[in-house]
Amino acid sequence: MPIAAAPERADAAVIISEDFNRANGTSMAGLTPDIADLPGSTFALEVTGWTATTQSNQLQIGADIAMNISLGSYNTGILQLSALVSTGNTVGADSQLNRGVGLGLNSSATGAWNSFTGLRLTPAGDLIFEENGVNKATVSVGTYSGTPQALSYSLNEATGAISNISLAGSAADFSSLIAASTVANYFGSNDYLSVFGGGSAGGQFALVDNLSISSPAAPVPEPATLSMVGVGLAGFLMLRRRRAGVQRGA
Repeated sequence: MPIAAAPERADAAVIISEDFNRANGTSMAGLTPDIADLPGSTFALEVTGWTATTQSNQLQIGADIAMNISLGSYNTGILQLSALVSTGNTVGADSQLNRGVGLGLNSSATGAWNSFTGLRLTPAGDLIFEENGVNKATVSVGTYSGTPQALSYSLNEATGAISNISLAGSAADFSSLIAASTVANYFGSNDYLSVFGGGSAGGQFALVDNLSISSPAAPVPEPATLSMVGVGLAGFLMLRRRRAGVQRGA
């Protein structure tokens, strides 16, 4: 009898997704994302009126502003975070460094960059795992200040451990970032998906596109597996009937 194929994992269940394909200059504050399996959830800014607007179908976010949205009941289990990210100028008008762009979680709708926990990409080419604005580990990945690159990682909300870190175009070893995340559950009180960008100086910004957070769906059998199960069950029932017939004949 053929060996059944391994179960195939279904597509992840999307919790929040936004592609920022809106008119230039649209403020994202108070808007509902394209996909939101969270009735009533809207984007909120740390400081209303600061820069978090759409430009060329991307989010341009700066001045150290964080944009957050509640995860509702999805603050447990395994979460997959992803976005296209890029950073602006390395140094601002006051000679302060641009902090870059962060993708992670925050503790409230008005949480700032210094209450953000997750991964942050800097114009200088560092990918940083940080908690409440504190650097826990850094990996050099090269300079990312131009075309947005896909950044993604998995988060275990029960333990706070991150895994499966991927940054397009980078072959860096991210094991130190993963190890730093296992020291404590730094994500424990953070219930808001969050992105932030820029720095303290005017003109510093970051770009974000295709922001998404999802939860892996339960495995489902492949059709071939189901058909084999059916064949096996039919054979079992036929064998039982034959044995019953032999016993009656005896």
